[in-house]
Amino acid sequence: MRFSARCEYAIHSLLYLRLQKGDRPIKITEVARVQGLSAHYLTKIFRDLTQAGLMESYRGSGGGYRMRPECERISLKDIILAVEGQANPYQDEWKLRGCRLAQSCLIKDVFTRAYNRMLEELDKVTIDDVAQQFLVKGFPPWVVAPKRNHKDLK
Repeated sequence: MRFSARCEYAIHSLLYLRLQKGDRPIKITEVARVQGLSAHYLTKIFRDLTQAGLMESYRGSGGGYRMRPECERISLKDIILAVEGQANPYQDEWKLRGCRLAQSCLIKDVFTRAYNRMLEELDKVTIDDVAQQFLVKGFPPWVVAPKRNHKDLK
């Protein structure tokens, strides 16, 4: 099981927004620049995150994006489902391949259980948990945020 680059960029983007001081909206061009991405590409990801209610967007000269006020409850599962969609990637895989055993395939059941278990684990980790780990262990190279202690995230 692997996640798309879109998932990784979504998590990194939300982490970047979470680690910023203050409540000012952050321009998408800033987030794109620090990650080395195109703003156009990131716009599509931000649209999905905003539609899922994980971030807020603001228009105008002072506009941009910021985390929702209740961001401490946003799990990695929430982010992944916002970007990848709700579907189990193994649900129809065997049908698409034309597997004659699709209806009674035990392998499909194992992968589906594994996928559901993975989502359960990802639901236990919030973006705040990840942000606090970065505060303890050090920032990734793309984060341009001042060092703070974990109490600053409260």
